[in-house]
Amino acid sequence: MSPYSSMKTKATELLPPPSNQTPLLTLVWLKERRREQDAHQIVKSMLSHACGPYGIIATTGGDAQLAWGLLRPERFAPLTCWSIYVDGTEVCLFEGDMYDDYLGIKLLPGENPELAHQVAIHMQEHPEQRVSGLNGMYSGIYVNRDHSCAYLFGDVTGTRPVFWLSDEKRFIVSGNLWAFRGCDGSDRRWDTMALMEHLTIGFPLAGRTWLAGVNHLQRGRQVRSFVDGRTDVRMLLSPVFRQSWSIERSVQVLREAMDETLQRICRRLDRPVGLGLSGGLDSRLLLASLSTQRIDHHSFTFCLNPEEKDHRTAQAAARLLGEEHRTAVLDSTIAGALHQDIRLINEGESPGFGYLLLAAYAQQEANTLMIGYPGDVYAGAPPGPFRPLFLKNQRALAKCMLRTHMSQFPSEQAYRVLAPSYRVAWQEVLDEWFDSFEKIEQPSMMDVYLDHMTDYRLQRRTRLRIEAARWFCLPIYPYMDEQLYTTYRSLPLAHLNAERAHLALLCDYKTGLENLPSPARSFIGIPIHQEYRYRHFIHCIRVMRQKFALPLHTRWEEKRGTWGFGRSALNPLREAELYRLKHCQLFHWPEVNTIIEEARRGAFVNRNAMNRLISIAVVHDFLFNDGFSAGCQLQFLESSREIVLQPVDDTNQNRLRTAITE
Repeated sequence: MSPYSSMKTKATELLPPPSNQTPLLTLVWLKERRREQDAHQIVKSMLSHACGPYGIIATTGGDAQLAWGLLRPERFAPLTCWSIYVDGTEVCLFEGDMYDDYLGIKLLPGENPELAHQVAIHMQEHPEQRVSGLNGMYSGIYVNRDHSCAYLFGDVTGTRPVFWLSDEKRFIVSGNLWAFRGCDGSDRRWDTMALMEHLTIGFPLAGRTWLAGVNHLQRGRQVRSFVDGRTDVRMLLSPVFRQSWSIERSVQVLREAMDETLQRICRRLDRPVGLGLSGGLDSRLLLASLSTQRIDHHSFTFCLNPEEKDHRTAQAAARLLGEEHRTAVLDSTIAGALHQDIRLINEGESPGFGYLLLAAYAQQEANTLMIGYPGDVYAGAPPGPFRPLFLKNQRALAKCMLRTHMSQFPSEQAYRVLAPSYRVAWQEVLDEWFDSFEKIEQPSMMDVYLDHMTDYRLQRRTRLRIEAARWFCLPIYPYMDEQLYTTYRSLPLAHLNAERAHLALLCDYKTGLENLPSPARSFIGIPIHQEYRYRHFIHCIRVMRQKFALPLHTRWEEKRGTWGFGRSALNPLREAELYRLKHCQLFHWPEVNTIIEEARRGAFVNRNAMNRLISIAVVHDFLFNDGFSAGCQLQFLESSREIVLQPVDDTNQNRLRTAITE
């Protein structure tokens, strides 16, 4: 019996049916006339294989050579909207969670036909410029006969996921990576570089995905695919311009932007907003703004144990303001029963499920969940024992960040654990890593760091776990709002040192939240507002902990395991899943078996690395094989569904394919 088969009933009972849906756009353009392929049928197949919080009714258009579809949600939050514009010479598809109106158009929940029309006008007149004025998390496609090409674009922070494939024969776009399972006529192959990067630095670079040739649209980029086979990817964002004003001015503009952003977003909602209160600085600032503006809200926190520092701090913050606070205690049994579903929801990144279950709990009182991600990064918090402000060049920054990110497998072990046909030389990964920094054009190393963090660690790792909330509540990212994001990116560099402006802003609200300690540094025992004063001491503690204490602790644990006194790093589920890798063609079994034996003795304790092997195997079965073996089927997701197609009512749409090929 599978170690998690006995948990299935309990998991199904504890996890309610999904209550929120989101739009999904798909486009297929076959640039060559081929009778054996039908773009309309490929669109239908891709929509059927999309795996996410989507409806089953799709508005479709086009013909056998160029076709598109948009899955419309049936249950959605007020920020969710979509728009379709077709006039026979051009087509524009748009969907997203919009935080503001656009060019005087009041954006309502659901379909907004005029929105795509206005975007099409902009693309017709200024195709090489970013569509300014759009504020939210969105993606869009524009096809024009005069330009003989199709355009793909997304929001300024790259938060809305959208994937694309472009070559001399086709241009295919979808907002869901798993939809490419239904892309008939394509040869699905592993991107071996992405595989190696995932096992070492933790995420694919250069917009790579698991599928060779399929790319993730990165922040600020526009993709143009031409009828003659050319593909052009360009950055549309300009380098940031930093101001030189005082700290008092920084606090003033930050507070104005924060309060206006939250007020504007919450005005668009039909119910009190849910706040994911972690107890950290970012969510504490959101709580301070919501509370002082008397915006109706509910605070929620998830934890594995109510005695966790983050949970106790969140409780203290709500109690200080006299507000109710609700806690979702995570049941690890659910994670065991649904671990394959969760890994696929997270696009193979990790089995983290906190936000998924928090949203399932919060949906009883809110249909939205406001999240502080990633305010700490924009405010200057470093990810490791280094300070980007004081680094001199991009290569030095790349070396520091590489040491921080290498928390999975060492390069030599990652190379050995893969089967020979899937191995990539570590030097090739290093070349792509350093190149990812050299391509960033910013006036300071701090801004290079912020761009790189946003493009990769945030959007390719952190965001995936948070977006899981979308099944039950719409996630809202105030720090990704264009106004607040732009404000943070305009602060003087000195005010990003040790989150100086961020901390001063919390003090400016005068709610008392500034007097609570940070859960991440509770060992110091000082109020959070004093952290800037003691920044050098805190940095020394961080360096000592991450460079010496943690590595020494890991080596000591593994040494005890080698001597026969260690604690096993395996639980029944992890051990069973690792043994399944024996039949997975991706891995070199003798090396995997060695890891299992060492983990059982406690001589290998990197649980994160082992989870990555399991996630890759789950992705392999789902994306490249016919499905899972017996006893391992999905419990929450549906691998495919029947989709109801509703052709768009436009007599001119059939002229589009003829026009663009001419």
